[in-house]
This record gives sequence, C-alpha cells and structure tokens, in this order.
Amino acid sequence: MFTFESTGLWARTLAVKAKDQFSREREHLRDAFLAFRDRAAMLAMEIARDLPDYTVHDLTHLDALWQMADVIAGPEYELTPTEAFVLGGAFLVHDLGNGLAAYPEGVGLMYASATWSDALSLILRRKIGRAPRNDEVMKADDSTKKMATNEVLRTLHAMHAERLARVSWKDPTTGAGRFLMEDEFLRDTYGGLIGKIAHSHWWNVDRLKPEFEAVIGAPVNCPPGWIVDFERPATWAGKGGIPVLDWISSFISEFACFGLFRNSN
Repeated sequence: MFTFESTGLWARTLAVKAKDQFSREREHLRDAFLAFRDRAAMLAMEIARDLPDYTVHDLTHLDALWQMADVIAGPEYELTPTEAFVLGGAFLVHDLGNGLAAYPEGVGLMYASATWSDALSLILRRKIGRAPRNDEVMKADDSTKKMATNEVLRTLHAMHAERLARVSWKDPTTGAGRFLMEDEFLRDTYGGLIGKIAHSHWWNVDRLKPEFEAVIGAPVNCPPGWIVDFERPATWAGKGGIPVLDWISSFISEFACFGLFRNSN
C-alpha cells in the first residue's frame, strides 16, 4: 500500500536513514509529526459527521497531500527536515476547521458570530423569497440552522485552521489542556507558521510572498542547515535553484486546479 511514508519527500527528510549523524534529532521531529498526525486524524473523522455530503476529508485525504506534493516537486526537490515537518503539519490542519470538534472553546462562539447569523438569514431568504424578519430568523427550524452551520464551517475553515496547531482542548477527565502538537518547543516555534500555511490554501497566490518572508533558525542541537526559509533557493527537478515559496505557490495552484486542496468540497 502506497502511503505518505513511501514518498520521496518523506524519505529525504524525516524517514529513518542508515548511518545518520543526526538520527536522534530526525527521530524527534518524526515522532512529533506522527503523534500530531494521530491527533489530527481523530478530528478529521468528525468532519464526515458534521458535513456528511462533503468529499472525503479523513486521514487518507491528509496523507494524499504528501503524494501530490511529491509528484509536483519531483525526485530532486530539497526540503530541510524542519521544512518537511512544517509543510506536513499544514497538510494535517488545513481542513480540520470543517468539523465542529475543531472548536475547543465550544460552538457557541460560532453561533453568536455575525457570519453565522448572515448565513442563516441568507438561507431563509432563499427559502421564502424575501428578506426574513428578525422573529423568523430567531424561530428558524433545526434543518435551516444546520444548513447555516455547514455553510459557516466551509466558509471559515481555512481561517480557523490557522490557530489549530496552537490551541488546546480540555481533557474531560483531568481538565488538562491537550494540543494537536504536544511538543511545546515545536508548537511555539512552528505552530504559527504551520497555521499560516494551512490558512493560505484559500489565499490568492500573490499574497504568499509578503506573508512568508521570515526565516526560522535551526532548533537547538540540530544542524545549522535545518532552517525554515521559504525564500532560499532549492533544486527542483534538476533545473536550478528556485525559492521554496515558488514551489509552494505552484503546489497550491495545482491543488486548486485539481480540486484537492483549495475549495475541496
């Protein structure tokens, strides 16, 4: 069975390597990513419950992004292990906002938002052929409210994805906070960037460059070259150096064309 672990991108960055001078550092990133993936899978399963008519957004969809990225990048494209961790994390959270379980503060905040009220009013307008009165909005039936909820989940999911790598859910047994990315150092270092890349799958490509100019240095005890820098040159299919950011732009654009990343409903 072909999995994300079979891709060239994974093999060149986070996979186990023979005679690896930095095996311990690579293992730390790899284990953190796999734990992140396990938690993301639980949230992803909830999307089918909340949006039953939506296309598949379970773990197979999240893992498929590695395969598509590998096809677009080609066998010679170079990412650092930390860049692979960040990109893989963005794959994990980019669509999780489509489920109500991704709202750790409770869905009441969404229902109280102007976006949800506007969606509810618009759906009622379609049903009755005119702008609904306030009392009609307040008395909307459960079916109409569910339609509004589904619409808002789809509309806000990319924006909501930006915060998912850093927010916590309360453990119902202990009351302790639980994170998708439990490693505090990796969460503080890369969580914001992971969220921003996840959010970017609904941006226009020309917005990418000004948003991703910062360079994140290598973690402590890792090789100096394990940076995250979307402006550095990288080799793509033997055709010379291009910025990593340009590759991401191409990647997002390709997914937009295939309907696999942008507007994947």
